Amino acid sequence: VTAEAWKGTDHPALLRRMPHHAESSPEELDRFRSAPGDEVRLILHTQPEHVYAVGEKVGRLFEVRVAGEKIEERKAFALERLGTELSVDQLAKEGEFVDVLGVTKGFGFQGHIQRWGVKLQPRKNSKHRRMIGTLGPHNPSFVTYRIPQAGQQGYHRRTQFNLRVLKVVPDPRTDPITPAGGFPNYGEVRSGCLILHGSLPGPPSG
Repeated sequence: VTAEAWKGTDHPALLRRMPHHAESSPEELDRFRSAPGDEVRLILHTQPEHVYAVGEKVGRLFEVRVAGEKIEERKAFALERLGTELSVDQLAKEGEFVDVLGVTKGFGFQGHIQRWGVKLQPRKNSKHRRMIGTLGPHNPSFVTYRIPQAGQQGYHRRTQFNLRVLKVVPDPRTDPITPAGGFPNYGEVRSGCLILHGSLPGPPSG
């Protein structure tokens, strides 16, 4: 890190996850503009209080890289958005392709059959039907990673690549998209959102 620029805030999502930083002075902002480097990053946090049907109470803190051709343009973009609220229409446009990061639906500790879908053992040929037939050959004398075994299923971080943005909805109150009766397992969309072509990792209300 060669230079930093901060905006003073008292939002609980930031105060609970990181130490408080005072607002940067004009001299520090000038130092940020003239600092060497080829990458600019923003520290953002979510606002779950504005999203309906999500059980989170404290926003998530994450870091995002600012893309662009020239480093001066990226620094100017970061300083303009410093301390402001980003809406969905500033993140993507209709027809673009985006990558979505998410956490898959968790199922806890599961056995061989549920986790990998292997075949049940014959009823008269095994004391344990819901197990695999062998852990592998004598040589090599260890269990390889290809052997299906019991363990954690789901709740993994995954990235879905190249999803086309079909529609950008900054305000559903002026452009309602919720069908009659609401979306299954979610309800009514009350905040800005993106409509993507494809599936996303995680539960419907995540």
